[in-house]
Amino acid sequence: MEMEIKPRIGLGEILLGMTSTEVREILGKPETDVVDKELGAEILTYWDDSLDFDFDDDVDNLLSRITIRHRDAYLNSRKPIGISEGDFLKYFPKAKLEEDYSWGEKDYYVEHLDLSFWICDGKVDNITIFPRFSEDGEIPIWPK
Repeated sequence: MEMEIKPRIGLGEILLGMTSTEVREILGKPETDVVDKELGAEILTYWDDSLDFDFDDDVDNLLSRITIRHRDAYLNSRKPIGISEGDFLKYFPKAKLEEDYSWGEKDYYVEHLDLSFWICDGKVDNITIFPRFSEDGEIPIWPK
């Protein structure tokens, strides 16, 4: 699978706004398929590709988040998974620290890209792609 991170769009040929059936047609059967009633989402996990796909109830069960842990994933020809927090902040100086957990994990958000970067043990552990939203923040704007 192509591992190009496309902010607000998707990953490779997987697009935000797809159905879980469409994602399965491209990637095959996931290793894990969980319906999390508390989160209100179906989550497909592909462990071999280090990918999670979340389909939220509040947006008609369409793909609303893609979380990537695969070291070959790239963004603008850089592979951010595994880089140090310091290097991450050099590449993304506009990153805003959203959460700094006492156990050592941090969550940064890059607003102009709608990307979340989780730092664990001082390195980028995973990236989550979100769609762009309407001005009121209520309606996702799906890629075309």
